[in-house]
Amino acid sequence: MATDAELLSAWRRGDDQAFATLYARHRRGVYLCILSAVGDADTAEDLLQETFLKVFRRGLGSRNGHTSMAPYLATVGRNLAADWRRREARGTRACARVARFLEARESAGAEGLSAQEAGELLWRVPEEQREAVILRVYGGLSFAEIGELTDVPLNTAASRYRYGIEKIRTLLAGGAE
Repeated sequence: MATDAELLSAWRRGDDQAFATLYARHRRGVYLCILSAVGDADTAEDLLQETFLKVFRRGLGSRNGHTSMAPYLATVGRNLAADWRRREARGTRACARVARFLEARESAGAEGLSAQEAGELLWRVPEEQREAVILRVYGGLSFAEIGELTDVPLNTAASRYRYGIEKIRTLLAGGAE
């Protein structure tokens, strides 16, 4: 199997299949990173496309000795998502998007909790923790995969998830933010 660096090099030489392979390899993880930041599947899909276009138009790719483009693509995607969030109204609309995401997954996040309440609850978790929780719970990614996508050590990815779950439990128990 070709490395990301080899595929990037082949793409630069005009091999369109190399781009398709890179896209297929990294699409899911980058999409989930973006989705965790924006909470809306359609917006996340749009930002995913924008991420790949931005990276490949500039001819960028594996950098700083990374063997995988995943951390770099995820960073670009999260930055685009942050830009999008700054353009979006805060508060209710953001929570509604997370709630629609939870409804689409047919999960309220806690027994007896409405999707709207679950969305609002999840949105109150700090961004890095929310990202880890969504990638783990809804994306089914391992902590190693989360670490690679977010460019942090495995233990940091696991800690962010654990702290996110603890925050959710505290909020469900009526604890202070």
